[in-house]
Amino acid sequence: MNKRVSDLHEWKCKPEIISGENVSMSDSWVVALGALLPHITTIVERRGKDAFYDVPRSAELSKQVARELRALIASLESALGSQFDEVRRRTTV
Repeated sequence: MNKRVSDLHEWKCKPEIISGENVSMSDSWVVALGALLPHITTIVERRGKDAFYDVPRSAELSKQVARELRALIASLESALGSQFDEVRRRTTV
C-alpha cells in the first residue's frame, strides 16, 4: 500500500469495485500474489524440508518469514512495485 496498514479492518476494497460481475479485484490480487509467491516459496524452502508443513503451524516461524519477506519487498520495490498498483488503486486505508 506504500504505507503501513496498522489496522487491517480499515483496509477495504473501494465500494465502486464491489459487484458480482467485477473481477478486477481478484485479477489484481492474482498479479500481486504472482509477484510474491515465488519469493515466499524461496524464503520458506530455506528453513528445511519440512518447512512447508512447519511454518504455517508456527506463529514464530510465520513472523520470521513475514519479516524476511517485508525486507525483500522493500529492497525490490522498484522492480516489484508496479505489481501492486492495481491492488492499491482498488483499495483504501
